[in-house]
Amino acid sequence: MNEFPNKDAIIEKFNQIQNEILNIGWKGILEIYHPDSNFHPEAFKIFQLYKDVYENMKKRLIIETDFPLTVETSNSENKEI
Repeated sequence: MNEFPNKDAIIEKFNQIQNEILNIGWKGILEIYHPDSNFHPEAFKIFQLYKDVYENMKKRLIIETDFPLTVETSNSENKEI
């Protein structure tokens, strides 16, 4: 028994959204999907989906951040990743 019968379709859609974010950037997503500029009846839900995927990407470091990531080395120096 499969708990999620549409699991493959959901994963495919997630990957499509992720690729779209990588291709056009977050500014492009805002221009297209933000409820202030998108008058689709489901605009808020669509935008929230993109925002959730974007936040997930930030957590997984798939996208660049506004600040460099550093790690502390054993000799107490910070090294940029």
